[in-house]
Amino acid sequence: MHLARRIARRSSLWALTLVASTMLGACQATPRADAGSNGSTITLRSRGSTPSRPFTKEELVGTWALTDARNSTFNVLLGSDGHAVSTWSGGPTGAIGERGTWRLVDGAAIIEWTNGWIDRLAYGAHGVDQEAWGPGDATDASPRTYGKAVPIKDVMTEFVGVWQTRGVLPGDPATVYVAIQSDGMIFKSIGDWRYGCWAAVTATGNRQVARMTWANGWYDELTRDSEGYVVRTWTPSADRGGPPSATNRVRRVD
Repeated sequence: MHLARRIARRSSLWALTLVASTMLGACQATPRADAGSNGSTITLRSRGSTPSRPFTKEELVGTWALTDARNSTFNVLLGSDGHAVSTWSGGPTGAIGERGTWRLVDGAAIIEWTNGWIDRLAYGAHGVDQEAWGPGDATDASPRTYGKAVPIKDVMTEFVGVWQTRGVLPGDPATVYVAIQSDGMIFKSIGDWRYGCWAAVTATGNRQVARMTWANGWYDELTRDSEGYVVRTWTPSADRGGPPSATNRVRRVD
């Protein structure tokens, strides 16, 4: 899926303009080989030398920020069980994001997406380098695109990712997706205006709340309770100081 995603999001040289611990712009060739997930041999040719030092699996697990060809931030979440999720929302499936798997090979992370793309994260001379090979690319060729990757370590990681909930109004889809990104942008899979801004705030009891304001006037608050995560929704005409228009359980996609 999403050849358009990679054409739009990637360029021959990315400029990484975000600072990993803050939200920015809110509302504004060395060969190597390893066995692939299908049992075949994948040879990846890096632009640079071997990694300046190897990653450990523990360092890679978590949330990463990258930028696309339009200098827009998106996130990749690497799970301890080998799953990978992307919040990139510019493709045909929008806020549903992308899915894949990852593994540690020769000190680098190899991420294989279901759309056929392969990403590699490795320590370089100036931080973490990201390289990508597209569907149909010769796997021993130089990467098609490359850039930088930055780990996200602060409190916003509780909310960054792709979330699944259900529609609020009669006739809404049974499943609705919301992509929450570390740059303060949010995207959803329903409505005419599918983007907005969010911020994490500390509420009573030191509880973190993600406050999401949508371009079409809707407003959501996402937080954790004793049973998991819940989202409270206010329609554009509702008083945000009053009770929510709807309350639904949500789960983060993994």
